[in-house]
Amino acid sequence: MDLNGISQNANEVSDFSKSQQSNVTRSTIGNSSLFKSRENSSAYTRIFTKKNLQTHLLPEFLKPKRKKNSGLTHQKLQTLNLNKPQNSDVLASWISSDSQNEEFQQLSIRALDSFSNRLRLTSEKIEQIRKIEEILADIFNPEKDPDEVILRIRNQSLTRSELRSFNEPVDLPEKIVNTYMRMLKASYKRQKAEMRGRVLISRSDFSEEVFSGSKNIIHSKENILNYTYLLFPLHADHWTLLVLNTKEKQVYYYDPSKEHLQIHSLLSGLFSFLRGFLLTHHSISLDESEWRNLFYVPSKLVKSHLAQDSGVYVCMKAELIINDNKEEMPLEDYRKDMLVALIKASLE
Repeated sequence: MDLNGISQNANEVSDFSKSQQSNVTRSTIGNSSLFKSRENSSAYTRIFTKKNLQTHLLPEFLKPKRKKNSGLTHQKLQTLNLNKPQNSDVLASWISSDSQNEEFQQLSIRALDSFSNRLRLTSEKIEQIRKIEEILADIFNPEKDPDEVILRIRNQSLTRSELRSFNEPVDLPEKIVNTYMRMLKASYKRQKAEMRGRVLISRSDFSEEVFSGSKNIIHSKENILNYTYLLFPLHADHWTLLVLNTKEKQVYYYDPSKEHLQIHSLLSGLFSFLRGFLLTHHSISLDESEWRNLFYVPSKLVKSHLAQDSGVYVCMKAELIINDNKEEMPLEDYRKDMLVALIKASLE
């Protein structure tokens, strides 16, 4: 007996039987009520409906979770009782109130206006930065005329060569320091009322006259001793700053070289200045006034600075006194900030 032939015939019969059964099944399913309306479906077909399979046959952790409707209708919002903070009357009820809705709209408009103002300020800031970058490029352009005036600040003109000193290993020219001091005075006058009237900054040429003894009498419409601080920037071999505290009757002398070689002659000149001022404006002698107790307080510099940075140091110290600030910054950084500040002042 040919076993291979019998096996082959049996397989063919089995395949044919499976094929017929599959056709019958497809025909039955196609004609069943599984895809018809639920009212006409039999119990058998309902068992195999998609809904039944999902809710009964699947394991619990595989069953689809129905999403709960967490939304609030307009009616629910109107009756909603919120736990609102004090002084907050419009959290939910503004929806049903025309007057409160109008108030909400006004608040929104003000918020948008504020946002627009911030955008405008940002835009102006970007434009200012662009102009500063252009001026910086123009200052350090080696092909440009060094004697050309680049900045004009409060009736002061600064040339390209003077401004280039910020990027050179030299001390700042006297014109730069005086212009920066004038800029500090102008910005100081724009400060809050309680800050104004505290500091008076002298020009370096005026300071030189005072402490050389050639300026003993000052014709002033106001009493300069009403200021808390009198600042006298001085320039000889390098820049120094003498500060008079009129309230404490103290003198401070800031010498970035830490040499203090001029202090005795400077104090002598200061006493002569005060003597002449008191006689002219108050008709009293120095010995009869409280200024006879004026004393010198040596400044405590952490370290000495290079001669090329003395002008930068004096300007930084003056600004710290104006703003009642004691925190110094690296002179290299302040040197850069000074140039940018002068450019910004010229754009105002």
